[in-house]
This record gives sequence, C-alpha cells and structure tokens, in this order.
Amino acid sequence: MEKRITDLKKAGIDTLILRVFQTKGDRMYPFANPRYEEGVYFRTEYAPVVDDLLGKMTEMAHRNGLDIFAWMTTRYADYGVDENSDLRCVRYNFETKRMEASRGFSLFHPEALKRLQGLFRDLGRYPIDGSSFRTI
Repeated sequence: MEKRITDLKKAGIDTLILRVFQTKGDRMYPFANPRYEEGVYFRTEYAPVVDDLLGKMTEMAHRNGLDIFAWMTTRYADYGVDENSDLRCVRYNFETKRMEASRGFSLFHPEALKRLQGLFRDLGRYPIDGSSFRTI
C-alpha cells in the first residue's frame, strides 16, 4: 500500500478517500485482514471491527504528504445488531398493510442514537483530515 500511496503522490494526487465501513457482500479491501464480514475499519466498541485500516492508512497518507478523508455510512451502520432488534428502523408495507422491520437503525430509539454517537466519536479520534457521510 505504501508504494501505491507514493505513486499516487507522484502523480499529483493530494487526497485519499477511504471507505471505513464494510457491508456484507461488498468487495473487501485486498490488503485487509478481516475478522468480520461486515463492520468498520477503525477501532470502536459500537460495531464489529473488520480491521483497523484507518489507523494504518492515515499514518501512511500523512507520512507521504496526502490528506485522508473517511467515508462512512450513517443509519446503515447497524452492524452486529440482531435482525429482530428494537433498534431497527420500521417501514410500512403497502402490500401487507403492516409495519415491518427494515434495514438500518431507528433514529427514534435512544440506544440506536447512542451507538451512532459512539461510532462517530470513535471515528473522530483518528487524525483524519475530513469525512464524508453516506446518509442512508
């Protein structure tokens, strides 16, 4: 990775954007040592840690004079939450005319908000130069 970063710097690149979340089924970083199928790429107690790539990548980027931004999901950062959890969002199904669990955290549940706040607080502890959020 260090070689690729130095090559990017030589090519005139000055900023890296690193996806710091892993959704099940998405392509995994080839340089990761995954411990989980889904989760995040930074240290936290609020989601499974796939691998602490953000720490390594931030160090390499800064050592080579590049800025690094973390790209993170928001409501869909529900990694490690049981499918039937009260923390899940619900939606109305027009076919069945019933409420049903759907993907993502409910922003109306205090525990879900606590988890999201903790997740973003832990992300903010890294010396990143900025962040970008996927709103779903």
